[in-house]
Amino acid sequence: MSYTSEKVKLWRKRTKERIVAAFGNVCGICGYDRCNDSLALHHINPEEKDFSLGAIRANARSWARIVVELRKCIMVCHNCHSEIHTGLVRIPKNITRFDESFTIYRKPKPKFSGTFCHCGQELTFEQKKYCSNACYGLKNRKIDWDAFDLSLLYNRHPVTHIADMLGVSDQAVHKRLKKLGLK
Repeated sequence: MSYTSEKVKLWRKRTKERIVAAFGNVCGICGYDRCNDSLALHHINPEEKDFSLGAIRANARSWARIVVELRKCIMVCHNCHSEIHTGLVRIPKNITRFDESFTIYRKPKPKFSGTFCHCGQELTFEQKKYCSNACYGLKNRKIDWDAFDLSLLYNRHPVTHIADMLGVSDQAVHKRLKKLGLK
């Protein structure tokens, strides 16, 4: 599966978790809380419904637009949802509504992988080789090798030090030294 597909799956999972958390992580009627996939949104007034949770997950929307829709809903398990629609259960007056503290979206803290970028910053599981686009650009930038007297630098400094001074990899310095016949 592609990296983009993995990110979409992760976004859908996190968004559902956040929506469920905004309603107290339980069914507002019976208190069911064992599986987030068994919890659903129910629009109190179906005529005000702009889109459903399924539509949110299929076509990503901003958190601000999602919040507007969540304010029109309650969280119930699938059994209670079916019973509401068939008229067996009435929605209690004191049912948990959307928690307004979830209005501002805060990204979850990243989990770190134990691997490091060339700059020394620890990478998250989502980052592959570099901590940022700027870091990638610095590591992979083009060097005007003719502007440096590499033989003089090589006689005075180790390759790793030269690489750090120029902002390139050790391999790039080794390759250039080999090309100049200094190695």
